[in-house]
Amino acid sequence: MVPLAVGAIVARLGLFTPATELLFLIVSFLFVTIAYLHWALVVIERFCEFLGINCLTIAPQANVENV
Repeated sequence: MVPLAVGAIVARLGLFTPATELLFLIVSFLFVTIAYLHWALVVIERFCEFLGINCLTIAPQANVENV
């Protein structure tokens, strides 16, 4: 919501030029991407903690005979 609010204020004040708008879009994209990745990692960590497993790992099997 932060990039949206900032963009609305800057647009209302008439401070956007093509260059500043491009810069704003790039910064907004980076902000939203980092926020989403943080949220996704927290959710995955909580699921793994609840299930008692390690994420993306396979535990070695005990006493496996070679065929």
